[in-house]
Amino acid sequence: HLELKEKTIAGIQWRFLTTTLQAVLTFSVGVLLARLLPPKDFGLLGMAVIFTGLADLFATVGMGPALIQRKELDEDTIGTAFLISIVSSMALTAFFYLTAPFIADFFHEPQVTNILRVLSLLFIVNGFSAISRALLARELRFKLLFYQEIASFVFGFGFLAVILALAGYGVWSLVGGTFLRTLLSCAILLYFSPIPRRFALDRTKLLDILKFGTGVSLNDVLWYMSSNIDYLFISRY
Repeated sequence: HLELKEKTIAGIQWRFLTTTLQAVLTFSVGVLLARLLPPKDFGLLGMAVIFTGLADLFATVGMGPALIQRKELDEDTIGTAFLISIVSSMALTAFFYLTAPFIADFFHEPQVTNILRVLSLLFIVNGFSAISRALLARELRFKLLFYQEIASFVFGFGFLAVILALAGYGVWSLVGGTFLRTLLSCAILLYFSPIPRRFALDRTKLLDILKFGTGVSLNDVLWYMSSNIDYLFISRY
């Protein structure tokens, strides 16, 4: 119990450090990019992110939190959660690829179509890494998650977005930076917590983790909508 207490306190400290440093880095890179890019580029990305941010809460159907809260885990449960995570994220990618033109029409911005289609591919990337992230969090390896998040932001978004912005790629510098950040994050997570050695689809375990995961996703969706509904109307009008 003493060891668990120490790990928990250390985990809280690392999460606090992660949040604080990410805020500082996001602000710093944001100021630099604001000097290099016009406001419209940020607006175009924001239009797409409103929808992808909401959909991302559905992408893995809460499989990560469902694994974290379970008292005991076996390979079948992990394999089932991973399979559902991949299938649901692929379905969302296909959905947004097809509906991107209609969302762009809603905003009266044709450029949003391709931006949304590119960003939708990140659902699949996150689908592969969601379970790895959850397992590392379950093991209280927040120090590793700290380095993973900071490294992916600095060498992914921070580096590529600034380079592309200097080269004159406009909004695609933001898209490219976001894409590389997610890829690097996924690669690091899978390196330290590889995907399951076998897939499984145990119906009993599936219903059990879906019951919890769906509730978590619904709660997150309601919070997200209440926090971002104003951005939807601002972007539209």
